Amino acid sequence: MTRIRRLEIQDRVHVSKQHLGIHYNLHNLYGIAQSEVTYRTLKDLFHTRPFILSRSTFPGSGLYTNHWTGDVYSDWSSLGQSVTDMMVNNMFGMPLVGADICGFVFNTTSELCARWSALGAFYPFSRNHNGLGYMDQDPASPNLDPEVKESTKKALTLRYSLLPYLYTLLFKASQYGQTVVRPLFFEFPNDKVTYDLDQQFLWGSALLFVPVLKQGVTSVEAYLPHGTWYTYPQLNKKYISPEKGGLRETLTAPVTDIPVLIRGGFTIVTQTPDVTTTKSRLNDFQIVAVLNSNGESTGDLFWDDGDTLDPEDYNFIELSTKDDCLQSKVIRYNHEVAMKIDSVKVVLGLKRKIQTVSIVILETEENLKFILDEANGVLQVDVKASGITFETNFNICWK
Repeated sequence: MTRIRRLEIQDRVHVSKQHLGIHYNLHNLYGIAQSEVTYRTLKDLFHTRPFILSRSTFPGSGLYTNHWTGDVYSDWSSLGQSVTDMMVNNMFGMPLVGADICGFVFNTTSELCARWSALGAFYPFSRNHNGLGYMDQDPASPNLDPEVKESTKKALTLRYSLLPYLYTLLFKASQYGQTVVRPLFFEFPNDKVTYDLDQQFLWGSALLFVPVLKQGVTSVEAYLPHGTWYTYPQLNKKYISPEKGGLRETLTAPVTDIPVLIRGGFTIVTQTPDVTTTKSRLNDFQIVAVLNSNGESTGDLFWDDGDTLDPEDYNFIELSTKDDCLQSKVIRYNHEVAMKIDSVKVVLGLKRKIQTVSIVILETEENLKFILDEANGVLQVDVKASGITFETNFNICWK
């Protein structure tokens, strides 16, 4: 094509008129404009929150729609690229995002699908999806080895247990424009090593995921910025990263596993997983408080029915740990639902003796049963018998 011909085509694009202006300025807004109309129409029709999934998006589209990254190839390069895509789309205001697990175009392999299933369980939008004419790649497919099913089951079970934490992050994204999946430099802006890390990612401030993105390996190198980190959910390995230089650690990662770490100084709320999210939401909650070097941690929990359009119909709880006490404080409790707690784990971060653990509710104090893993400094408290819920303020103290 000659230079003159190219200029003629460019001129046509620039002068093409539409109702709101020239086509050149409007073309990339088609997706977000259609998403907004679809969202408002479905909300008016069904009086509940619409779920819309679009590939045609624009920065800020997450206000109306969710996003998947398109027809990715079933190869290792696309697996790695999906991590970057997640982080970038969160920066663009689309927090509920994910790639097609195991790939969309061409046939996957058992190893690739097992690794992708482990990673994909922690895409905010998690879906296994492939194109017509390619082999079946659902985890139970006879085309794939048993390791794919095992990888998927382990990762999704962990995802389901973390849904209260993920749901709280999505609430903050909707209200305050925060990211759900974020690169490490969002949390550690003064650590220049984090600036180009694109093969590991955070959920919020507390959880770090380090997926295996290469073929034929069973370990992965993680970069841990300044702070204290623990393997999750086992809580049986501790890594202390210096303030300068961080820490590079090789983590074991069998083909069915994805290394996950939790950061000292944060408290998360989990829930006993079930076979569906509907059933999981009926189960008891757990609190996991991981203390920093000062013996402190913070966290919160947002909860509602998942469908309401009432902006006031929700519960919000703040959690904080200080001076050997975990405090749960009700900020709002407008959604009437049982939110029972069955256990509390406190990662103390040091070896120490614990003689008693007690709970104080409405100035009434009672002792609780507990187990102390002295080797790892993990205190596990059984609170089910006390009947506590998130509806009432309480303090749990140990000494």
